Amino acid sequence: MELAATPRHEPFIWATWLAKVMSGRVNCQWQYWFQSHHKLLSKQPSTFDSLNWKIGHTRLLTELKQEVLASGLQPRTEVSIKFELPGLDTRISGKADCLVVDGSNVMLYDCKTGHPHDSDRAQVMIYMYGLATLPQYASSRIRGTVVYRDGWVAVPDLSETFESDLTFFAKLLSAYAEPQREPGPDCALCNIHAVDCPDRPEPLGGAPERI
Repeated sequence: MELAATPRHEPFIWATWLAKVMSGRVNCQWQYWFQSHHKLLSKQPSTFDSLNWKIGHTRLLTELKQEVLASGLQPRTEVSIKFELPGLDTRISGKADCLVVDGSNVMLYDCKTGHPHDSDRAQVMIYMYGLATLPQYASSRIRGTVVYRDGWVAVPDLSETFESDLTFFAKLLSAYAEPQREPGPDCALCNIHAVDCPDRPEPLGGAPERI
């Protein structure tokens, strides 16, 4: 029996969701609004190969750690980042794959096993902003890199409008007024089950995505 999602006590925004909405990777913003306001008790079945993804991601992160250690620096992995935006009570949470501190220089790395997406860089930019809000990094130079199998991609410094853009989309996901559902291609990769989304098209079924 499939169970309907339960409401959260307060909105919760995961950085990965926010990055996909900000970068336009999904048209249906409702799917991440819904997950920000609800805990999913049933998820749409997917053919995504999570084991091979975990193996590939673990290898990328291990190789990254080895390279950082070889340079004489100490990497921190699976670094939790939580922060709030001015005028917004909702907390944004994420987990950066690797953080390296070298004096006043701070480097964030995030490993991705699939094809490059703009959302990959947007996600690192969210982490960069979040770190800068913490007192211990307030005076640091924070830079970001996305690590792919075929190479590394540097993330640009945050623009003057980034905080405003981030706040705009965070408000969209945390608002109690829900955005319109937009069934279509996004449904193939959406976790939300038909028990929670009446607009989910038939036939039901997931599709693989490399993260």
